[in-house]
Amino acid sequence: MSDDKHRMEILTSGDETEVHDAEELPAQLVIKNDEGAEIYEATIDGTPAAGVVYRRTGKRVSILATAVFPEFRGRGIAGALLTHVLDDIRDRNETVTVSCPFTARFLAEHADYADLVEGNIDTRRPGRHATI
Repeated sequence: MSDDKHRMEILTSGDETEVHDAEELPAQLVIKNDEGAEIYEATIDGTPAAGVVYRRTGKRVSILATAVFPEFRGRGIAGALLTHVLDDIRDRNETVTVSCPFTARFLAEHADYADLVEGNIDTRRPGRHATI
């Protein structure tokens, strides 16, 4: 995803977080976790489309940023990517902290992932992590 000829846009809390129906997502959406680079990358037909940057410390994953290339925005890719990331975190019995505004809003709107969140997400100012 570091290809300089593509410009990435960081998603903010003002962007929609809805997950589109599976039939609306591209047929060739592939999500991979590059643990060395600490990024989940979504590709469509082999072309990088989106990514979630994180840091793993023990059993805690800090989600730092969610980004989608402009030509792939509005297709539900960010929501599908975050769903995959959070499901993977759950499967690994890990917890999550968030500094990414888009992810904070996604979590605030998807209570089924509340058990993964370490502390509370401050929904008044998405992206801010409040500890208990």
